[in-house]
Amino acid sequence: MEKPYIEIESKDFIQYPFETQKPDGYELPENYPNCCDSHIHNYKLLKDYLKKFPNCCQKHREFFERFNFNKKQIYGNTPIWILNSVQYTHFKILEALPKEDWFEDITEYIEYCAWSMGTPAIGSHIYIELVTLFIQKKEVKIPFEKRKALLKYFKEIENTNPANEKVSINLLYNIYQKWLNAFPFDLHFFKELKPFFSSKFPVLHGIERTNRYLGISKAKIVTPTELVQFLSRQTNELLSCIDTVQLVNDGYIDDAKKIKIDFINQAHRATQRELTVQYNKGEKKYIRTIKKWLDNEKEYFKEIEPQLKAAPASAARKPKEPIKTFGFKGDSAPLLSTLKSLQLRVNLLKEDHTTVEQLHTLLISKDFSNLGIKVHLDCETTQFRYIIKKMKDHFTRFRPIDISDSQLFLSSNSSLLNSSNLSSANIDDPKEKETIDRIFKEMQ
Repeated sequence: MEKPYIEIESKDFIQYPFETQKPDGYELPENYPNCCDSHIHNYKLLKDYLKKFPNCCQKHREFFERFNFNKKQIYGNTPIWILNSVQYTHFKILEALPKEDWFEDITEYIEYCAWSMGTPAIGSHIYIELVTLFIQKKEVKIPFEKRKALLKYFKEIENTNPANEKVSINLLYNIYQKWLNAFPFDLHFFKELKPFFSSKFPVLHGIERTNRYLGISKAKIVTPTELVQFLSRQTNELLSCIDTVQLVNDGYIDDAKKIKIDFINQAHRATQRELTVQYNKGEKKYIRTIKKWLDNEKEYFKEIEPQLKAAPASAARKPKEPIKTFGFKGDSAPLLSTLKSLQLRVNLLKEDHTTVEQLHTLLISKDFSNLGIKVHLDCETTQFRYIIKKMKDHFTRFRPIDISDSQLFLSSNSSLLNSSNLSSANIDDPKEKETIDRIFKEMQ
């Protein structure tokens, strides 16, 4: 198996802990941590844990044997650092509660504190326990629903189990390369799409988020099964975009013999790959789809070849002119900012990347007749559908049918968005909805 990426497992490296920065406006109590029984008790709890480490469990004993580190030098300050992080987190929770993005602010700060404990995160279980106890206290003024949401967040952290499926970036790469080689991109219908898909590597799941305290962006990586399922759906979507009957009727295809030979060659290659390449059960599903589609097209062109030869040559119809159906209204500056926040990636076909500013100019000019311009969306159709709903008030017309008629937007699989896809697409992830809602609220 080709391995273009270098992968390092978490057990094979050590990340040293560091001291979290004190939040603005907060001061530790006088004579801290000997200021009260609670802090004295918690500090002792952390010091006692450090005394046991790394002999507290088999995992940490193996960790010590692998790296043979100086415990006092690396982890000597861990007890006071974690105790400080607990205090800072208490302060950040109460400070962030009135904010619109209170949940993101608090959970990002908790991630920052967890990150500060190193890899492995020594003492993180005590940090989680102490912060959870603070949230549970009735005397701490936290609204019921917010308290419930934070406790659920900590519950999910505690119950997180390792993925049943091992995620390897090299394995995902090979799965995607197998699909690229299996899909009939050499057919005339798909040739222009091959560079686009060859330059993509769809391994991130959901919207990328940046932690404001760490300055680190993260997104969940798909599992091998999820990637194969995605590629199977993408195969169906790409193949369904080709209506050869309509192309023949519109005069775009007049050499049925050549097209038929192309389909025969691709069908032969698909069979050869199935014999020589090892596909798993999920991958075989899209291989069967491709083969059935190719066989069906072969039979169709075999049947119509005589009719096309006998029919008089017809001039190819001109491509349908894009329709100017919607236009921007009001102040355009907030829209530009929103488009940047949504991280929509814009491409010029056969050209280099264009900018969000150019997309913005295109939208407010109400001129979609620029030949060759298509907007590739760096998001799923479901996400864009929800974005459309949020943008409706900023346009004179911005319905799914209007977007479809404009022939301006391409989905993440590089096919033109149509009104039926947009009308039926519903976003499932509530966190993605919350993110989009927040961005549009900030725009106002």
